[in-house]
Amino acid sequence: MRKRSWTIRPARKEDIPRIVAISGRIWEGEDYVPDVIGEWLEEEPGEVLVAEGDGLVVAFAHLFRLFPDLVWLEGFRTDPAWQGQGAGRALAEYTIEKARSSGIRTAAFSTYIENYASLHILGGLGFTKVAEWIVLSEDLLPQARKLKQAAASTSWGPETITPRPDEMEEFLRRSPALAGSAGWLADGWRFFPFFRDSQRALSHYCWRLATRRGGRLGALLLAGKGHEGTSINFMEGEPEAMRQLLGTFLSMRPEGDLTAPGKITAPGRAFCVMIPAGGDPSQALSLLADAGFETWNGGKPDVFLYALSLEAQADRSCD
Repeated sequence: MRKRSWTIRPARKEDIPRIVAISGRIWEGEDYVPDVIGEWLEEEPGEVLVAEGDGLVVAFAHLFRLFPDLVWLEGFRTDPAWQGQGAGRALAEYTIEKARSSGIRTAAFSTYIENYASLHILGGLGFTKVAEWIVLSEDLLPQARKLKQAAASTSWGPETITPRPDEMEEFLRRSPALAGSAGWLADGWRFFPFFRDSQRALSHYCWRLATRRGGRLGALLLAGKGHEGTSINFMEGEPEAMRQLLGTFLSMRPEGDLTAPGKITAPGRAFCVMIPAGGDPSQALSLLADAGFETWNGGKPDVFLYALSLEAQADRSCD
C-alpha cells in the first residue's frame, strides 16, 4: 500500500467540528476534548496541531508548556477509521521535533491504561514510564453523602487549616507518596515536577486543606479544577486526619459539581482522585472506598506518566 503523506499544521477554529467528530468516536463517546477544545485553541502557552491528508483532518494533539523547558503532550487522537496509516506517528514525530528545536529539554504525557494507541506511538518514540497512579471516582454512595453531611454539621475549627506554603513544602519534601511518584504532583491529568519548581507546582490548587499537630502538618489535601473537572490530586497523612480533610472538602463543594451523570467510561468525565501507586497507598484507598469512591481498575495502577529527554535524543542524533 502506498505510504500516505501527511500535512501537520496548527489547528484553526474551523477545524473544531472535525475534531469533535473524531472525539465522538473515542472512549465510547465520553471523550473530554469537545469540552476543552475551544480553550485549547486560545490557551497560552499552548498549541493544537492537526494531521491532515487530502484536505481531511484525521488526527490532532495539544501541546502545553508547563515550564520553559518542559512541554506537556495531551489529547493525542486519531480517527479510528484512519488508524494504522501513519497519521498519529507523523503528528507525534513532528510534535517532538518542534519541542526539541524550541529548546525544550523534556516532553511528558499521562495516559490511561486502555489508551493503547498513544502508548504504542509515543512509547515507540522513546518515552519511558516515570510513575504510576490509581484513579478513583465518586459514585455518590450513601457513605459519601453521610460523610459530607457530618462534615457540614461541624464548625471549621483550628484542627482544619489552610496551610502556609512553607508548611506544605516541608510536608511534601518528606512525603512517601510524593517520593513514590518520582516527585510529580497531579493536577487532574496533568502532572507537575514538584522538585523543579515547588511554588509553581502548588499554585494550581484551588483547595489546600491540612491538619496541624505539634507545630507540623498531620495530613494534607490538595485539590484543583482543571480542563477535565475537579480532582483531589494529593492526600496523605494520619488516617483520621485524612478522613477529616476529605469530609471538610466535600462539604465545601457544590452538590451538583461532584460528578458527571452516567457511566464513567473515559478519563476526565467525573470528579476523581489521583493516588500515587508508589509507596503505600492502602490507607488512602481504604478511606476513599469507605467514603464512596470507586477505583477504575480494581485498585491497580491505571494512570501512567511517561517522559522523554529531548537533550538525550538530540545527543543521539549527533552520533
